Amino acid sequence: MGKVKSDMGEVKREKLPDGWQMIKIKHLVNLCTENSETNDNYIGMENVESWTGKIKETGFQPEGIALKVRKNDVLFGKLRPYLAKTCVVANDGCCSTEFLVMSAKHGVPAKFIMYTFLNPALIARLPPDRKYRVRSISLRSSFLTVPKRRETV
Repeated sequence: MGKVKSDMGEVKREKLPDGWQMIKIKHLVNLCTENSETNDNYIGMENVESWTGKIKETGFQPEGIALKVRKNDVLFGKLRPYLAKTCVVANDGCCSTEFLVMSAKHGVPAKFIMYTFLNPALIARLPPDRKYRVRSISLRSSFLTVPKRRETV
């Protein structure tokens, strides 16, 4: 069994079921940092419900910089990560710079990534810095237990 080191300290490695593995989040997602040129379909922190993955409409239009989002991107709120503000984007648009914007790699379903970020055990391990923000490197260095990819013939 043993332990696995990450930026969040050591994580206890438990006996995994057959066909499962521990992998860092950074191997499952790409971080997206492109600024948006429009404010269409804006998603702010206030639009995402805590611990549900649901987006609610407010009609707010931001003034200033926003990040570009694409359909099926996963958002995770950097500010006060214990609120677990995460969602899967339904349409192309933009979001607050208080979100980490991620696209899933290797055909991993976006909802799988979102539900991972709704896991209280993962949230409890995230070390916020002195301003109650989680750094992208801390989140992306977290370990997940996932099924191994199956080879298809």
